[in-house]
Amino acid sequence: MRKGIIDAVRRRRRAGRALIIVLDGLDEAADTDARKRIARDLIRRLGNEAQRLGITVIVSCRSGIPASENEELIRLLGGSCVRVQADSEEYVSLEDFIAFAEARLLDHEDKMPIWRDEDRVVEIAEKVANAAYPVYLVAQLVTRSLIDDPNLTERELENRTFPRTVGEAFEEYLARFGDDEQKLRDLLAGLSHARGAGFTLGATWLEVVTCVSGRTYNEEDLNWLLRSGAAFLIETVATDEAPRYRLYHQALVDMLQEPEDAPAVYRLMLGRVAASADDGYLRTHLSGHAVAAGMISEFLLDPTAVTACDITVALRDAARAGRGISAAADKARLALSSVAFELETRPDSERRAYLSLAGHQYDVPSFRGRAEHSWWNAWYADWDVASEHMLVERGRPYTEVTVVKSGNDDLIVAADADGVVNFRWADDRAEAFSQLSLGAVITCLTASAAGDQFVVGVGTDIGDVYVWDSRHQTARRITQLDGSVTSISIRQRHQTRFEVLATSSDGSVEKQERSLTRRISRATGHIGIAAMSCCFVSARDTFIAVGTAGSGIKMLRHEDLSADSALGAPDAGYVDALYPARFAADQELSVVAAGTAAFGVWGLEFGFLREQFLDSSWSGRGSTLLPRK
Repeated sequence: MRKGIIDAVRRRRRAGRALIIVLDGLDEAADTDARKRIARDLIRRLGNEAQRLGITVIVSCRSGIPASENEELIRLLGGSCVRVQADSEEYVSLEDFIAFAEARLLDHEDKMPIWRDEDRVVEIAEKVANAAYPVYLVAQLVTRSLIDDPNLTERELENRTFPRTVGEAFEEYLARFGDDEQKLRDLLAGLSHARGAGFTLGATWLEVVTCVSGRTYNEEDLNWLLRSGAAFLIETVATDEAPRYRLYHQALVDMLQEPEDAPAVYRLMLGRVAASADDGYLRTHLSGHAVAAGMISEFLLDPTAVTACDITVALRDAARAGRGISAAADKARLALSSVAFELETRPDSERRAYLSLAGHQYDVPSFRGRAEHSWWNAWYADWDVASEHMLVERGRPYTEVTVVKSGNDDLIVAADADGVVNFRWADDRAEAFSQLSLGAVITCLTASAAGDQFVVGVGTDIGDVYVWDSRHQTARRITQLDGSVTSISIRQRHQTRFEVLATSSDGSVEKQERSLTRRISRATGHIGIAAMSCCFVSARDTFIAVGTAGSGIKMLRHEDLSADSALGAPDAGYVDALYPARFAADQELSVVAAGTAAFGVWGLEFGFLREQFLDSSWSGRGSTLLPRK
């Protein structure tokens, strides 16, 4: 989408036409991830290129309290964004404000005869506007109250004092519901705790209402609210999902919420997780409720809570909390970062195992003992007893590491839990190159060398693929895949030319041939299942190998990286470890693979797929293959 918009802008510029791009309601996109992607990947990059492209980009977003989600969205727009408080007298014309109130009243002349007198409407609109100016929300609430009041009289209008603040306007509107005012307040107060697109019409909403009000309601009451109080609601309908509802303005949320209610709502949500009563809402928003309740530390240390959530969203919410988390919870955050990809993609039993492992590695007692079976056994390990061992570095949690050899030098490349890549010489532990900070969760790392030239490939949880080289010592973002990057392979052609192969959790496969400064060629494809590992084969350029999440190995042709052209080796099951090899001189290509169903060598021989099982009873999911030099 981003590339298409930028291309369209360039075409318009070449045509000599000025362009202003307006995006209204950034904070009202479908979900948290969508809002974040739009802010970071579309608007920010458009804004960074605005001067060069000759465009102006205008974005509207409700501002919030410090550390709120809306403030985080505004921060993601970048340093080139000029922030304007639009509801101030400097930017709001009183004449426009009066015209807004007048148009709203005239638009409803069919409701009551009083609104058919245009001169009288203009007079009332001026009174409303003079009181509400410069806040449009106040004018909107007041005119809505006037339009919906069936008992409004000329005498009342003559003597009426119109509200000047959102609070006054809201109270005036609620008062017209008479005996039902308390019910309306309670139902809206419950909804004020909804995050993202909001609650569905059902148990979660009703239980929150009872939690904050102490009174019990049913779905018939919610349907009454949809008929009577719809002016306060935003309805979002996603494909194949029930409609979700939330309050349409943050100011209403601020008025209806009591600070002491947030911890009780979080504990209620946690209980729904334990009872497996989630309708899809809690997976994305439980951590947000923990932040709102000031209980993010308790959340991070609770294995039931963290394994029930979208871990990427949970870690983002933890980062937003900043210094508000305890030292023990910060250990838990680092532990979760180290196994974030596994917690998102593995079956439940393996997620518990990875959480247990992280608990032992980072000293988080509450995470230990979650594994029902021991997954941490080494298969086919060939241990050499060395006379000397060396600790390269300690004190930081590392999530990915690789070693590349050039001549007599071994370069250790390691990524830590904060998205920083470090480069160390293995012989003397000295820093080889300056740190590389990407500011994202690093999911895979690979390195290659030709002569004294090193090339490093880095993949992140948001699909970005970077290439760093030792000559320029800068990282270039070469592509963005649709899912989290699961594996990268680099094959060096010569000192300044190489190939990059990358796969993602949504099944995307991309291969690029590059020089150090530019792309020479590109091929993309999709294999229809999550791709977990990849490698260039050691012989001809005809094929590459990709390990999948359940369909074994797929041999893909270089010129057509799609499932349609693949030769399959499904017997390996789930394959997350691949390494190119030759076990027969006359084979065109072969690959060593470790999967859930087998450990062995698969290859092509004169156009036919051959296999050599080293162990057909293998059960080594999560294994790592390392070549012996």
